[in-house]
Amino acid sequence: ADALWLVGDTSAEGALIQAFDDFKRPSMQKDTTMPEEFDILRALGTCACKRGVDTVINYVKANPDLSIYVPDEVFCPLVRRGVLDVNKLAEMAVDSDGIHEYVRRASILALGYLDAEMFAPVFLKSLASESDELTKGHAVFFLGWAKTERESAVESLRDLLTKSEKPYLAEQAAESLVRLDDRESLRLIEKTIERFGTAGATSGLLRAVARFRAPSTLQLLEKIYS
Repeated sequence: ADALWLVGDTSAEGALIQAFDDFKRPSMQKDTTMPEEFDILRALGTCACKRGVDTVINYVKANPDLSIYVPDEVFCPLVRRGVLDVNKLAEMAVDSDGIHEYVRRASILALGYLDAEMFAPVFLKSLASESDELTKGHAVFFLGWAKTERESAVESLRDLLTKSEKPYLAEQAAESLVRLDDRESLRLIEKTIERFGTAGATSGLLRAVARFRAPSTLQLLEKIYS
């Protein structure tokens, strides 16, 4: 399967699908995905046509904990080869009712790797509706490259920054606001640092706001570490 992933021979599609059908997990690991399963899936990333894409999507949905490498080694190659409609990934990225959080996360990551600027509308939807903290954090991270949706992105990121009780999400919002060069968010980030209080909970926020090189941040640092 590793060789097929490198070669990208579409004539192997049928054999790879058959390998999935024939694969049997050991009885003691029947509820745990095996490395061999991801090897086959990854090979389909470069060898699959329409039938193989359907197999990939259905398998990932049924086995959401398959691998953290699904976004860049399976989804992205399929999209770049033109056999997986990117709108399918966009749909899976925000379908919180029917799609496992790991699959939503993989879809968000793949869209960000492919073109973070283009898929800003999807990331905004994820930010508004996603219940999983890590998946939402990835969407927030990729909003830092929004251009056509910049105004909506800045508004949503500011709202998350000021209201989130999760340091991780606040950090991601701050990083994206800095990346968007939204200097009007400087004071909001500083207030969020004061709200969380301790240096340990605000290290990411401090790194982000430091990139604005504002005198007020130096005063805040002295206060935090005094």
